Amino acid sequence: MRVEDPPEELEGRLLVIPSVSADQVPTGFVQRARRAGACVLHRQLDRGEMVESALAQLDGAAAGVEAEVAADFLALGYCYLQVELLTRQMRYSSNLDELHFSAIVVEAAEAALQGDATVTKQKLTACFDLLAEERDHYYSVDAFVLDLTLVARTTVGETFREQLNAACPVNVMLSGEVLTHMAAQQPESLKRLREALDASRCGLLGGEEFERPLPLMPAEAVLGELRRGMEVFKRHVGRAPRVYGRHRFGLTPGLPQVLARLGYGGACHATFEDGRVPEGSQVKLRWEGSDGSSIDAIGKAPLDASRPETFLNLAARLGESMDTDHVATLVLAHWPGRASPWLSDLRRISRFGNMLGRFVTVDEYFNDTDVPGYLERFEADQYRSPYLQQAVIGRRSDPISSAVRYWRSRAIATASESLDTLASLIQNDLQGAAQPLGSQLDQVVDDVRPLEEKTLAAQETALQRFARSVTGNAAETGEGCLVANPSGMVRRVGIRSTQFPGVATEDKAVYAAAVSGDETQLVVDVPPMGYVWLPAAGETRQKPARRRAETVAIDTRDKDGVIALRNEFFEVLVNPRTGSLQSIHDYASRGNQFSQQLAYKLPGQRRPAGAAWMDPVEAAVYSSMIADEVRVTASSEVFGEITARGSLVAPDGRRLAGFSQRYRLWRGGRVVELDIELEPEEAPRADPWGSYYCARFAWPDEGADLYRTINDVRHKSEAVRFEAPQLIEVENGERRVSILTAGLPYHRRHGLRMLDSLLITRGETARRFRLGIGVELPHAIHAATTFHLPDMVASTGTPPAASAAAAWLFQIDNRNVLPTSWSPWVEEGQVVGFRVRLLETAGRPARIQIKGFRDLAMARQVDFCNQGIGDCRLENGAVCVQLSGHEWAELEARWDTGRPTAAANPVS
Repeated sequence: MRVEDPPEELEGRLLVIPSVSADQVPTGFVQRARRAGACVLHRQLDRGEMVESALAQLDGAAAGVEAEVAADFLALGYCYLQVELLTRQMRYSSNLDELHFSAIVVEAAEAALQGDATVTKQKLTACFDLLAEERDHYYSVDAFVLDLTLVARTTVGETFREQLNAACPVNVMLSGEVLTHMAAQQPESLKRLREALDASRCGLLGGEEFERPLPLMPAEAVLGELRRGMEVFKRHVGRAPRVYGRHRFGLTPGLPQVLARLGYGGACHATFEDGRVPEGSQVKLRWEGSDGSSIDAIGKAPLDASRPETFLNLAARLGESMDTDHVATLVLAHWPGRASPWLSDLRRISRFGNMLGRFVTVDEYFNDTDVPGYLERFEADQYRSPYLQQAVIGRRSDPISSAVRYWRSRAIATASESLDTLASLIQNDLQGAAQPLGSQLDQVVDDVRPLEEKTLAAQETALQRFARSVTGNAAETGEGCLVANPSGMVRRVGIRSTQFPGVATEDKAVYAAAVSGDETQLVVDVPPMGYVWLPAAGETRQKPARRRAETVAIDTRDKDGVIALRNEFFEVLVNPRTGSLQSIHDYASRGNQFSQQLAYKLPGQRRPAGAAWMDPVEAAVYSSMIADEVRVTASSEVFGEITARGSLVAPDGRRLAGFSQRYRLWRGGRVVELDIELEPEEAPRADPWGSYYCARFAWPDEGADLYRTINDVRHKSEAVRFEAPQLIEVENGERRVSILTAGLPYHRRHGLRMLDSLLITRGETARRFRLGIGVELPHAIHAATTFHLPDMVASTGTPPAASAAAAWLFQIDNRNVLPTSWSPWVEEGQVVGFRVRLLETAGRPARIQIKGFRDLAMARQVDFCNQGIGDCRLENGAVCVQLSGHEWAELEARWDTGRPTAAANPVS
């Protein structure tokens, strides 16, 4: 009946007034109905209480009906409602013979009252069969229901065990950490989980051991986290999950490739917390990664099974899926013991038929349902992380500098592992090799400070081991020095040291050299995965030049008002009044390419009531830089430094912070280094994206494109807020300027020409930061990954065992390909070759050749489970590989033992 037109005859009626209609019931109607003998259920929300209230007015004839039988009748009522609603949702008229259906329901009820379980079951089954026929009239194929239980450390007890005992297939999603906690604290729950998995009554979704912020980590860390998670699952339940899922935000465009190569068959493309994940056009889709790899996935966010409206609207949702999805699917998610009672009805209905969907495990779903006919690719900007907001709201310390420390330590650990690998390959021996620290750092990504000293010590140990392997085990320290390069590309290194006063500089690997006081300044071109050895000499002399070189830092303010850094590629002008980076000019084009300043962003004034709306970005207020001092603090023909000190002031003249910003430039270098110190006097406000201290960049071309790296891979970005802890590039087709973010993760774009890199938000304690600005970098991603590294210089008085003073040990002939990991290939304790993972970073197909210091006998490509994919072609002892854009490949290469061993390949 309609609430505005209640019936006149009320005696003997059961009237249920939903809470949504309570305020529309005519005044006095409830009292009148009760006086007339009606049973009125009013302002009650719990179904059990409603049933008890209704039964309380009966004569007790229902007392003998078993609870399970009564539940079957409730499920039948819910099924009838949803099938009728579904019929209308699918734009069909009902074909159900209601008189016949009602008669059978009454017969079933009478049999139940008489205690005849057999007849009751037969009649109920007949009723459900009629509803199934009704649905088959307009949708005759199966629809599927995925019942997804989210499991946390606090929900692994009795309610979880009850969930596993459900008669219908269930699915559980949990991390390796929760599984380990379950094994230690609730072994009975773990036993039940294993039994359910073995009986195929339960589907398993999982991934990492700990759900870390994958978008803020390098590709190797992502792979390492997934591998550790798989090992934890295998240890506790005897299998790794075949479907990837995680509760915390953390999906990226590169995941499908990694998951596919680890053996996953499906994924849940959704987040169950804050953050934004793009939704697919289908529930089941083929998720395509940035490299073209794909994996089946659940592409729409699950429905909340704890909310009653989910089940009220069930027919509408199921009808939409039948209309639009090639596999009609409902995904229902809930915590153990927190589901709505109507989920129990839905499970009970499935025991009689599939009219509202068939419950399946995720493994069955992905194995048995049709493969999507097309791919769906999601761009990096479609994922928005909640990490910064969560850190500030949760009052975690150092929401920004914790990422900086992690990326610095991770880069040093990766370099150490590469040097250790080179030493092992040269010596054909693993003796002295250190345990890799990268995985340990990944496990404490939020605070790596306890491991920083250990990481630096491991780097020094690996450097000395590499130096000994090159110069011979009898190498002794001396006035000569060996400069190492663990990177896959030639690296131009600037070295300032007082420890090598007697290093010869005539070697052609030395690009420039000078002495400033007691400091030796060198610019050295170090070959890829190789070294340069500089022998001792009587004194360090300036590198001879064709013409007299100017000093890098100049101060001619008394003549033309200019204070600048200059080398052969560009000049950097510093504003003498503000201390900001006023402009960068190259010598091939006119006009400013890039500018930078420090700023504090304050929220704009609250608009008065009735005032026109204004974009918050336009309403924001920024501080101004006022310099107290700008001066040259270091200048030679090789190196220059300008230091600016002053204050950040608000528009009303208040001093907000003191600042010091040092600009550094090397001859032959394409990167301006910024060393920033801030001393805030006003703390940022609560909104981390609306109030912060930042390095603010600007460029002249509104049409320039902006690119950023995620997991070492370059993606175009048009987002206002984004993460880029490695590299940001501004490119207009003719010019390219790179920001080496050095671990600074959070950035906000303003308009088409400006970008803020956040330095200090609420809760941040760090006050010193480092950035780089690269102009036309030939290897931007390589420069970004090595920007964190300290000088890789070892003191040695012994020359290399080979005759070459400069040599490469491995060479990759494509600058867009980044070797993310090197390791020895060991069989029976012997080093027989090497393993390397290669990542194409620019999104362009690449044909590459890897040359080593020894010829190769064979090479093959393997997946991330070490299963062979195919052999690689060899040319003159080098391996040739074809990579698609953003592809990440792992290779195994075996040395040719029939050829003599060379210590290195000299640079000609």
